[in-house]
Amino acid sequence: TKAHVYQSKKEYDRALDIYQSIVGLSKNYPRTYARVLTNFAKTKWLQNPNYPAKEEFLTALQIRRNQQDSWGLNASYGHLADFYISVNVDSSIYYGNELLNIATYLKSPDDELDALAKLIPLSNHDLALRYFTRYQFLSDSLLTARNNAKNQFALIRYNTEKYKADRLILQKENA
Repeated sequence: TKAHVYQSKKEYDRALDIYQSIVGLSKNYPRTYARVLTNFAKTKWLQNPNYPAKEEFLTALQIRRNQQDSWGLNASYGHLADFYISVNVDSSIYYGNELLNIATYLKSPDDELDALAKLIPLSNHDLALRYFTRYQFLSDSLLTARNNAKNQFALIRYNTEKYKADRLILQKENA
């Protein structure tokens, strides 16, 4: 987690130090090893776009397939779609479609949005239009759901504060 935070802050050297220290320790735990390996490779690739991360990404993908780790596959397909976008568009489309399929299977709308965002610029007009329509629907649905959750939380918070204020008034009156 700490290394991932450093990666997101673009402090790649600090992230790589952490990943390097744990990659060897995680070899006996396939799912953990695949996660650390793919994050290590992604960080090296983000630091240096010429870094050949393909082998590490594919190794992690194979481990996740063997482990039947659907959420891990989701991450691997996303990394591979990003990696191939400037190297081999057909491979990027393939892994983008795999990401879309697994995200749909996992019922993960955020990951489905990610997959659609990767596929829209790479697809022909008709397919891009279909993807965009789905993207727009999902995006609107998520926004509505999140706003409803915020409103519900605000109502609960308001009711709690009102209850506390009413309770204080009653305590004063009783005193």
